[in-house]
Amino acid sequence: VMGRKTWDSIPQRLRPLKDRVNIVVSRTMLETPEGVHLARSLDDALLVASLVPRVGLVSVLGGFQLFAEAMQDPRCTWVELTEVHTAVREGVGAGAAVVTNWPGEVDLAAQGFFAEVSRSERHEESGIEFEYVRYERIRGPNRGELGYLDLIRRVLADGFERDDRTGVGTFSLFGEKLEFDLGDGFPLLTTKRVFWRGVAEELLWFVSGSTNANELAAKGIRIWDGNSSREYLDSIGLTEREVGDLGPVYGFQWSHFGA
Repeated sequence: VMGRKTWDSIPQRLRPLKDRVNIVVSRTMLETPEGVHLARSLDDALLVASLVPRVGLVSVLGGFQLFAEAMQDPRCTWVELTEVHTAVREGVGAGAAVVTNWPGEVDLAAQGFFAEVSRSERHEESGIEFEYVRYERIRGPNRGELGYLDLIRRVLADGFERDDRTGVGTFSLFGEKLEFDLGDGFPLLTTKRVFWRGVAEELLWFVSGSTNANELAAKGIRIWDGNSSREYLDSIGLTEREVGDLGPVYGFQWSHFGA
């Protein structure tokens, strides 16, 4: 993906770039060059790339405006930067000045969005010294997880204490909600490491509407054994229930929601 000026700067014999899908972002180009896709914006260019078969990595080649826009976009996961260490002269004759700070120079690490992960050896070509530096985007905090932990803290601090069928009691807050972005994954709400197969099997068991803990126990998932043992059922007066019979627990309630 490149702007029109970057496209024009490529020698004509090398255009379009070989073995690449060339996408030029321009609002002024009236004709689409051969072998090129034309886009009106960076978002349009990314959409075009997503529709072209066998496109892997999408790279932004410049110029400055596209670079600036891309680096602000969370979809930009890394940056390859060439750091030039040689001062050059701007202008000619007596009015020439030594330039050490390049126009548009940026410190990506100082912006807080990217962190330096690798740096090449210093190279020299035609008297110019330079290095290749790779930056990767720093992932932001997991807001879904932080929201969950904050809610747990508020329940413990301000929750209403209530009795329950286990005799242990609960703390509750009402009217609360959590929102999660499911674009990149599905949240597991827990404050400790969990037995993943157990979580998956229990979820499928809930969705089926089953209330028989023996079905889980047969698969080695013993999450509900304590709440369905003979001793426990008798202790809460449910002597008529068979071992493993949990009654109207979560899966049953989900299946009859609103009844």
